[in-house]
Amino acid sequence: MNETKSLHPDNQTPVAAAAQPANSVAAPALRWYVAIVAPRAEKSVRTLLTGRGIECYVATRNETHVWGRGQRRKVETVIIPGIVFIRVPNINFDLFRNLPGIHSFLRDPAKKENPRWAIISDAEILALKRMLGQEDYDVEFRPSDFVIGEQVRVRDLDLGVLTAQVVHIPHDKTPYVGVRLNLLGCAYMKVPLERIEKLHP
Repeated sequence: MNETKSLHPDNQTPVAAAAQPANSVAAPALRWYVAIVAPRAEKSVRTLLTGRGIECYVATRNETHVWGRGQRRKVETVIIPGIVFIRVPNINFDLFRNLPGIHSFLRDPAKKENPRWAIISDAEILALKRMLGQEDYDVEFRPSDFVIGEQVRVRDLDLGVLTAQVVHIPHDKTPYVGVRLNLLGCAYMKVPLERIEKLHP
């Protein structure tokens, strides 16, 4: 249990922070890293990390499934399989390698120096959460074979306005908007054209 404490800056109130000496070192910024986990282990890894006080996020949405006798039931469905996003100041893989379900972390091949772990921005995670919160829309995830277009604003959603990008799928003229995640792919959904506004440069 003592290992996990080193992953997080001290939780301090504004008063306590102000009382620190002027030359004290600021806590490192929190970043979203991408853990690669065992198949169908996303939720169990989330439970494990949350229990240890580590902030994490699994891309899921609540979907209504209809069973054999017409019985309807809400099911939490994983949209990006095999992935758990972990928000910590930095990744020390030695602290995670013995945790059940975690295989490794996604690396960014564009980085020339170690550590080469891929980082997902706060804005991308927030946009993904907002998109997956729209229960009236079907959201899909595509790791490749898509083209990102201009940035747009989607109005009149359950969780307010969503800033996203136009997504073009080959051989499909359907109007999609989506959120691109660095090195992972794109989550996208079909939206009526009247709800899409172009963002002026």
